[in-house]
Amino acid sequence: KAEAAAAKAKADAAAVEISDLKAKMAAMEQQLHDERLRVEQVRLRHRVDAGRINLQQRRGHGSFGVVWLAVYEGDTVAVKVLSDDGVDDFIAEVEALMLLRHRNTVQFLGYIDQDDGKDAGGRELSRGIIME
Repeated sequence: KAEAAAAKAKADAAAVEISDLKAKMAAMEQQLHDERLRVEQVRLRHRVDAGRINLQQRRGHGSFGVVWLAVYEGDTVAVKVLSDDGVDDFIAEVEALMLLRHRNTVQFLGYIDQDDGKDAGGRELSRGIIME
């Protein structure tokens, strides 16, 4: 009898532990869903139509693309126009810049991600990052 009672007590304790773990897992899944939703909302809020950008002067280039001096909504900005090679890196950079705020970094203003995009002057601008 004592052995059966001890086994039942262990089983009951295990059931409670499993129930707690399921509740914690459900809460973590909800947090992950909420975070993904927040990132998607931020992503949509910062997406800019390429036609609103006017590339002015090429300022430099690197492995991911070319940096231009440009005008966006009347302000002078930098636009990093990315090559097609770095699509995954582009997505990662946009996601990081959307969340980054520091006095020693450029301010992220938006991004362009559209097939066959053109700036206001007709230059190809399918994928880019707009920075202050």
